[in-house]
Amino acid sequence: MKIAAITANVLAIGLAVLATQASAARAAGQDADPDAGARAALASALQGMARAKLAVSERYTKTHAWAHDATAIGFEAPAGIPGRIAIADGTITVTFDAPASMAGKTLKLIPSDTGDGMVHWRCEAPALPATVRPKGCE
Repeated sequence: MKIAAITANVLAIGLAVLATQASAARAAGQDADPDAGARAALASALQGMARAKLAVSERYTKTHAWAHDATAIGFEAPAGIPGRIAIADGTITVTFDAPASMAGKTLKLIPSDTGDGMVHWRCEAPALPATVRPKGCE
């Protein structure tokens, strides 16, 4: 119980420090970079996709078959993602709704079997601006 309280306090302090730094930067005229909204959308989407990757990978290791869709593996996208997460034959796709610079663009995680039953993921996001595209993503 004490560990949870300490963890919550440390998190609250960290968030307060970040908020103070952001506020100070704005006050100094150093507004966030123009890609800040896109980076935030991408971070949110990647968190949701991580859950989907786990669900798809678990299904594959148990059945050696890719999930046909999200309902086949009981996956429900978490709230707060600025877009839609879909799963089709194991491939996880996010289609962004916001911000405007990302609207309609997609990020895909495509699975493949490495031959030893393990799942390897390849990322595709050719329409995303290079300044926000995840490292290693095509």
